[in-house]
This record gives sequence, C-alpha cells and structure tokens, in this order.
Amino acid sequence: MFTKEEARIHIEKLSNDFEGKIDFIKNSGQYKEAQIEDEFIKPLFRYLNWNISNEGIQNPNEREFIVQAKGRNGKEPDYLLQLKNKPLFFIEAKHTKYNLGGKIDEDTKVRTDYIWQAYSYAYSTQTKPKYEKVDFALLTDFEEFRFFDCTFPAKNHSSLNNYCVIDWTYKDYIKNFDKLWEFFERENVRIGSLEKLYINEKKIKENRIPPDKAFLKDLDDEKDGWRIKLAKDIKKYQPDFSAEFITQAVQLILDRFIFIKVLSDREIEEDIIQNLVNKIQSLKDKEEGIIYDECKDVFDALDKTYNGSTFTKRSELDSVKVSNKILLEILKDLLPENSRYNFKVIPIEILGTIYEQFLGKVVVTTDKRATIDYKPEVRKAGGVYYTPDYIVNYIVEKTVGEKLKECKKFDDLLELKICDPACGSGSFLLAAYDVLIKWTIRYYESKIQFNQGVNPSVELKGLSKEERKLVYLENDGQVRLTSKIK
Repeated sequence: MFTKEEARIHIEKLSNDFEGKIDFIKNSGQYKEAQIEDEFIKPLFRYLNWNISNEGIQNPNEREFIVQAKGRNGKEPDYLLQLKNKPLFFIEAKHTKYNLGGKIDEDTKVRTDYIWQAYSYAYSTQTKPKYEKVDFALLTDFEEFRFFDCTFPAKNHSSLNNYCVIDWTYKDYIKNFDKLWEFFERENVRIGSLEKLYINEKKIKENRIPPDKAFLKDLDDEKDGWRIKLAKDIKKYQPDFSAEFITQAVQLILDRFIFIKVLSDREIEEDIIQNLVNKIQSLKDKEEGIIYDECKDVFDALDKTYNGSTFTKRSELDSVKVSNKILLEILKDLLPENSRYNFKVIPIEILGTIYEQFLGKVVVTTDKRATIDYKPEVRKAGGVYYTPDYIVNYIVEKTVGEKLKECKKFDDLLELKICDPACGSGSFLLAAYDVLIKWTIRYYESKIQFNQGVNPSVELKGLSKEERKLVYLENDGQVRLTSKIK
C-alpha cells in the first residue's frame, strides 16, 4: 500500500517519464498499445493502491482488475475495475497516437469516438440490479484521462462529451493530484468516492432514462420511432393496405432486425447488421426495397438455424415495399458503432418486457395517413401490465426450486417438466430456465477439483470424459455450460 505522499512521488516520476518519451511513443511505430498499458496506465492505478495483477486473490469473483474477454467481435471494453464483486467502472485503453476527444483525426480523417464502445456497454447495464450496474467508463491513453458518467442515454457520439466529468492530460495527475487521490484511490473508491462524480440532472437539463425505456422510445416514438417510419413508408407505397396488414408487416421487419442484433451482440452470429447495410447500400439505383428480395439469403440462412416463425417465408409480408433510405436509417441505428444498446449486457427478461409494451400498440390508418395508437383492450385496461421480477422469482422458487431440492444428479433434473400455460413474453419460463442453469453450474462446481492459487485448474479434474463435453472453465475461472447442455 502506498501513502498519499508516496503515490504522489511515484506518479510524478511516471508522468515525467511519459513526457520524456511522448514523441517517440507517438511517432516511432515501435510502441504498442499493450506497452502503454503495462508501462503507464496500469502503474498509475497500482500507485492508487489497486491490485492490478490480482496477486494473492484466490476467488476469481474477488479480482479487482479484470481483463475483459474481448470475444470475436472485440466489442467489450479493455478492463473492468471492481471491489468486493461490485463492478465500478470500465477502462478503454488506447494508443497515445490517437486523439481521444471525439474529433476528426487530422492524419487519417477518421472519427475517433473511442469511448462509445465502453459507454454503450456501461449504459446497457443500467437495467440490472444496483450491485451489477456499471455507471462509469474511463477512456485513457495515459496522455489523456477522460472519465464519463454513463447513466444517461446519449443521442450520438458527439453528445457523449456532455457526460465527461473529468477531462485531464497527464500533467493534471500532479496538478490535480488531490482530486486524483480523492476520487480514484482504492480505499476512497471503496467508501463511495465515485458517487461525487455523478452529473446533476438539473445541471444539464436531462433525465436519466434506463435502456429499456430508451429502446422502447426508439421503437415507438410517435414522431420518429422506427415503427412509425416504417408504417408511413409502407402506406406511401401501398396506400390500399389495411392497418392490420401494415401492423403485421412492421412487426415482422422489426422482429427480424432486433433478433439479428441480439445474435450479433451476443456473438452467436457474425455482424449480420453490417452485412445487410452493405447489401442495401449496393443497390444504388433502386429506391424502393422489397424486404425479402434484398435480404433473402440472410433470412433463409437464419431460418435454417432459428426455425421459429421469425425468419419463415411470409410471401404476402415479404413482398411489402419499403424505401431503402428508411431501412438503412434503422439498420445503421442498430450498428455497434451507433447503437447505445449492447444486448450482450441487457438481460433477456428486459427484452421481453419491452416486447410486451411494444405489442400493446398497433398501426392506425386513414386514406392518406398512418399513426400509432394503443389496442382498444390495452387502452381500456390503462396500459400493458407485466408481472414484476420479485413475484416471478418468488413463484419459481416455490415451484421449480422445491423440485430441484429433490434432484441428486443431473439426470434427475432432466426428468422435470415445466409448463407455463399463459406465458406472454416468457418471464416465468426464463426465470425457471435460469434456476435450472444455476443449479447445474453449482452441481458441476461441486464435482470439479480446483488447483489452489490464482489460476484455477483448466483440467476439469473430477469430471468424466462425457461430462467434460458439457462444461468448461472461462478465462476468469468461472464454470460455464456448453450449448449442448443448455
């Protein structure tokens, strides 16, 4: 542990060392991003008393400085800092050669909005319980230190600067050392120092809106929501279509696009949204788009794997004409670099809740117009109602939970049968499935013989050859279930 004065001396030396090398780091081409992290960014936090190597921590859940598993699409922020299993903020580390201010890079003429990735990841956690939410994100190359409040629904990249609460350069580490220590020293963070950095809503005249409500607004805003844009477009090209038919067509289009975004965000499939954007953009001489013709191959391939009703051929709906302009607007809004939502982080139950709300409205048409309104039965009931999580969890605990107490081995669990006769968006079935998954993970954890030390055994000792096909250990040492067992 470093005292405040010891930390000041070390960080001043670190800053001076960086200043002496800055031109070489930026221009030589020999300094890699990982070197900047190891030589400057991580030591900065070590002098602020963070256990950056997680030395001596045996329980993987108690690590403080977590290297994020980047996945095949590399969408996750670089690091997560946490204490006592409570996530605190993400770190997005960059090379010093880049401009981190969200401006146009003069050399490459490319936008450098590097914080968006960490922001969207953090903002998407805002639907989770308080102990799982990540409210802040740090963007740094050591030369710059930009800290963001990620609890607001940023409209676009440039608006993110409104939520930057600390904007320092490396010279400020000493000039503002008292604040650096006050806000980011480990013990101070443990007792709540980051709470002082939340932006006051009155100050920026903006409200904190959680991702579920913001996403529903994007879907359903009466003026420029995705549903009304599509409905008006379909009405323009096919004025004789009924309101019921237009409602179904719009529903199908949005169901498919959002399903695809979930697949991409969760890295189940490649970035299909980008492929669709490229496909539609290639049709330069064709203004009107026919949904199935332009996306036929993509939907056919997905239907073979996800063989529900979403991607099944619907000739009467697939032939509906929509302008490529509108399709591109919606698809581009869903691209990772533009979307403030990451469905890898947003719980699937939240999507179910949004979907229930969405289905409570329909398209209403006149001879020339298309508008959105509540279904008569929903208006009469005063809105769409869904069962709160705590009731769902209580009922599942008292039904499925009691049955699981009788299970002694995994084959016993497979004998259970669960029926929800009025499933709606599936909240009870999802909760029941979650309970089954947690029981199964605990069951296999109890059988695995872990090595002692920071890095758990990757040999899965204690499991049979067949059982090793069902479970694996993640990089963080957590037991995970394969798709086969799920």
